[in-house]
Amino acid sequence: MSTPSISPTADLAPVPSRLGIDKILPAEIHMQVFSQVHSDVTSPDDAPSISSSTHPSYVLSQVCKDWRLITHSMPELWSHLKIVFPEWCWPLNMEPGGEYFDRQRPKTMLIAALEECLVSWLERSKAQPLRVTLINAHRDDAESNPAPYIAAFDSLWSVLSSSSSRWVELQVTYYRSGGRMLLHGLHPGGVNPGPAGPLSLAVPNITSLDFEGWAEEFASLSSRRWTTIVSLAVDLCEPNAVLGLLEACPALVDLTLRNHVAGRRDPGPYLGEKTAKLPHLKAITFVGSAPPPDLHKAFDIPSLNSFALVTTSKGGCMDGRDQKLSEASLMAWMERFGGGITDFAIKGEGIRPSCWWLLEFFRANLIPNVKNITHLGRVDYDMLLDRLLKTLPDGGIRYSHLESFVSVPQAHCIPWHSENGALRFVESRLGRASENSLRFVHVAVVDYQVSDRDIERKGMGLVPRLRSRGVDLRGVRIKITYTFSVDGKVRKSDDQWKSWRSLVIDYGEVFVHYRGLAPGRNL
Repeated sequence: MSTPSISPTADLAPVPSRLGIDKILPAEIHMQVFSQVHSDVTSPDDAPSISSSTHPSYVLSQVCKDWRLITHSMPELWSHLKIVFPEWCWPLNMEPGGEYFDRQRPKTMLIAALEECLVSWLERSKAQPLRVTLINAHRDDAESNPAPYIAAFDSLWSVLSSSSSRWVELQVTYYRSGGRMLLHGLHPGGVNPGPAGPLSLAVPNITSLDFEGWAEEFASLSSRRWTTIVSLAVDLCEPNAVLGLLEACPALVDLTLRNHVAGRRDPGPYLGEKTAKLPHLKAITFVGSAPPPDLHKAFDIPSLNSFALVTTSKGGCMDGRDQKLSEASLMAWMERFGGGITDFAIKGEGIRPSCWWLLEFFRANLIPNVKNITHLGRVDYDMLLDRLLKTLPDGGIRYSHLESFVSVPQAHCIPWHSENGALRFVESRLGRASENSLRFVHVAVVDYQVSDRDIERKGMGLVPRLRSRGVDLRGVRIKITYTFSVDGKVRKSDDQWKSWRSLVIDYGEVFVHYRGLAPGRNL
């Protein structure tokens, strides 16, 4: 792991300015702009650490004295604390002057610099609720660790824990076995918080918890009552351990279970020992692959209305047997809970589950009340679009509650939807105006080079055809993204999406969008 860069925390000397800020733009306008910039580039997954000189909050504060005054008066810009602890290396030479002592000093100095940086951020965040990300936070009392490092870590931890009553979101990522002490010390506070280690941390207002871990790390968390947590994301390392933790979170609304993560052991089948009653749970997401067989039997979730599967290649490719088990498990979930699902999404890489599974799934009408269907990163066929156009035996339209449909592949993949298939879907689906509730469609299609004028002409022809069939285009947005091919193939590069153009029909107005946004973003 690379060593984080530590930026100065002391205020810079005043920077002379020819024009005062009040003569350029009102401070309120600057605050709105700063807030928007900050929110656009500091998502929890890719936000810089507080010690990074490239953090947008820090960069904005260095432009000039006026901007520094504004940013320091905006606590929301300093309310996400992402702290990357320097990874401790086991010493190779315990003798004075050896490599052990060469490593000890910079690691200890980095911890001290982190503390200085943290103090500044906490002061600027004022009383703002905090989102906290801790990476590689560990404190091992083994004899091989130097006393100066332990002392520096404890001092930093004391500053950090002083703000824990303001923590509303916590994400913990660690390496080796170092993070176990942190999870063991985490508790909701109260009169009897339970046993806690040297990293004891009371988080009475925590609402969101996201951490990696093995089954043994769950025990301490499961022994406490987490009545404030409404969002939880954990590794599906062992079903019973996860179910025990879920029982300790009775107010849970949003659950993410990571399955088949690289380097993790297979969670194994659910054997029926425990169940989880989650009366408030509305959304569940599986990351990696579908859940183990029969796990759906462990859940009592009457309010579930959102289901998502985010596939990933990080855990390696599935063989035919594993894919069939995964698809069977997914089908079992939909057979049990599909009647209440209004949001159904499959995102990620590859074609798992297969397009043939999806065709059978939609034919079986297992999610009759679905309102939003999202396929991102997949490669599907026109047959899928045609399946959604099939009528019911009574002549009614299938999935009549559908409000949004998205089918867009990865930037480097070739979509198998054709332009004719996409236009047929839009025209046929929206054409049944008396039965239709569809308001947003985004489909990516493959085509040879076509001009902006041709794209615009297609849109100008589609609009009157829809209106002639009684379609009210107010509030309707149609987006067809053309992925241009060369010699029948889409050039596979990360920049390919920059040449993708979209036909957009918004409130009956026709546009051609040609800009550097990957399909599926900012829909």
